Amino acid sequence: MSVTLLTSRTDLDSAVDQVLPLAREKVCIFDRDLALFRLEQPARVDMLRTFLASGTTHRLTIVLQDPEPFKRSSPRLTALLAQFGHRFELLASPASLDKLSDSLLLVDDRHGVVHFHRDQARGKVMLDAPAECAPYRKRFEAILAEGCTPQGSTTLGL
Repeated sequence: MSVTLLTSRTDLDSAVDQVLPLAREKVCIFDRDLALFRLEQPARVDMLRTFLASGTTHRLTIVLQDPEPFKRSSPRLTALLAQFGHRFELLASPASLDKLSDSLLLVDDRHGVVHFHRDQARGKVMLDAPAECAPYRKRFEAILAEGCTPQGSTTLGL
């Protein structure tokens, strides 16, 4: 079990690169617009693609407060959503959650990266720490229970 405080953007990037490859069952993410975790980077998209392709029960759930930047600026992740829509769920949180300022990246309820506030660099990374991850998993479940709206991989229209 390891819990380490994060104090810089570099620490956060390193933590994401440590945690993502550990995924064996599910990845759960809550963020404002997904910019914080920089998942659009080719290496991270490849990690997620490998994860989703390697098991029929693997699940990726992303909840965004503002999904528009994702739709405009994430072609790799949008392609991943189109390819693995049966395992990759993209959701928009309701307006009642717009004031939340933290971000979560949880892997298999054992590992995670928590960013405490979008205006600060502080956070923590948890490796093989299910007890430490449990309150954040409950928080993620509470966010889902608020009634999130599914987002598709294509834009509907004429």
